Amino acid sequence: MKIKIIGLLVFFVLVSLFPLLLRKQVKTALPRSGEIEMVGGVYTPYLLLDSTLYFLKSWDESLDFAFSKSFTEKSKFELIFANKRLLEMEKLTQSGNYSFTPRLTESFLESLKRAVWFTKEAVAREEDIEELVWLFQESAQEQQKIFEKIISELPKEQQPNVLNIKTQSGTEILNLLKELHKTNEIGS
Repeated sequence: MKIKIIGLLVFFVLVSLFPLLLRKQVKTALPRSGEIEMVGGVYTPYLLLDSTLYFLKSWDESLDFAFSKSFTEKSKFELIFANKRLLEMEKLTQSGNYSFTPRLTESFLESLKRAVWFTKEAVAREEDIEELVWLFQESAQEQQKIFEKIISELPKEQQPNVLNIKTQSGTEILNLLKELHKTNEIGS
């Protein structure tokens, strides 16, 4: 009985620590030219939705989000999560696995909308959003390029949905930046 309890305890400790071990440190990673793509601070994903360990990635993201202190940080995490979903979609599409495209597009758009909402809350609370605005601008350009690649590789029946998400995401970011410019939160 004691061995089972100790075994379960060890299992839960390892499962809890596993997301920390999987993390890639963006600042210390040195990609080789053309080998790793980066969008808005996110490198090409190492764990995809078709993996049995994907739930650990979700736990890791939940922990990051739970310990964020400000609306600016929450927005940044949501934007990074959106970029991760887009890169996951690209990688799965390149490998010919289109079954997760609808789920990833919806997840991408939900994270992006939450990032926009948190940004508006950060502005309302007068938090510094300069870095966040830069991240939105950089992400928007790269997202559109990646969507074009994904759409060109998808079967015809899935292209309209992804094209719609591409349009919605571009509109969300553009409207946010216009609103921030109008309220003088960002310069011209």
